[in-house]
Amino acid sequence: TIRESQKGDGLKLLSADWLLVCDSEFSIIQNGAIAFDKTIQEVSTYDDLRDRYPNEEFEYLGKNSVLMPGLINTHVHLEFSSNKTTLKYGNFVKWLFSVIAHREELIEKASKELIDSELQKMIQKGTTTIGAISSYGYDMESCIESPINVVYFTEALGSKQEMIDTLFADFKAKLKTATSHKSESFIPAVAIHSPYSTHPFLIREVLKIAKENKMAVSAHFLESKAENDWLKSNSGEFEDFFKNILDQKQAMTKALDFLLQFKGVSPLSFTHCVEANQKELDTIKNLGASIIHCPNSNRLLNNA
Repeated sequence: TIRESQKGDGLKLLSADWLLVCDSEFSIIQNGAIAFDKTIQEVSTYDDLRDRYPNEEFEYLGKNSVLMPGLINTHVHLEFSSNKTTLKYGNFVKWLFSVIAHREELIEKASKELIDSELQKMIQKGTTTIGAISSYGYDMESCIESPINVVYFTEALGSKQEMIDTLFADFKAKLKTATSHKSESFIPAVAIHSPYSTHPFLIREVLKIAKENKMAVSAHFLESKAENDWLKSNSGEFEDFFKNILDQKQAMTKALDFLLQFKGVSPLSFTHCVEANQKELDTIKNLGASIIHCPNSNRLLNNA
């Protein structure tokens, strides 16, 4: 339920013409109803719950109404909400270069008002919980104030060894701020950007904090062929990017070695994984991790 619904005391009862149970059989109840407080307590027909709660007031959602559990969007980048047609699509590397070229412009345009509006759109479409990946912390205020439930992932990013201390200090400062606002509906968490963009030393220190504080962790993993080729053979479309821009002649880590750094982290998720082979998928499974799919992103960037 949306955060507003969690603030009241006592049981609440809603009824609708159709109720999607979302159980193992995907049952649909005509003239259904639910009883809930902070979580759903009972699901049945309206007549059944009316008999069991004769003195309680039901809120009927109207003609042709449909009631279902709230949707969960586990991976959003609110700080890039201003992008509509600025970035290039169809190829991951071209898209990445366009992100680098327009990042400051997009971040500057992503005002609090815009992010608030995007969050409200999510709520109107039935989303009640999100996983917000935050690189800069500029979306934090909106996430704290919104009635939507937020798992707020402060992201670690950076591959230059000489910058690790600075990057780690910046990460800790942002995470400390997020943690100071922790509540039932704003949950601080940790994100590692990706194996190709985050130095293993930085990953190690960030995961140490996550383990000590039992925080959820998420990471992008094998989103594109370019990433897969670079991590496994130091070749492909990423080669020029890393050699010419970052002066790196080889990947900082291998794909499997990256996964193994997450031993003991829980809850854990990896996003995309479209290029992962069976051994890598088995490793993710053995880590007890989940995989987050982003079909719109994969379609726009032509990632299989």
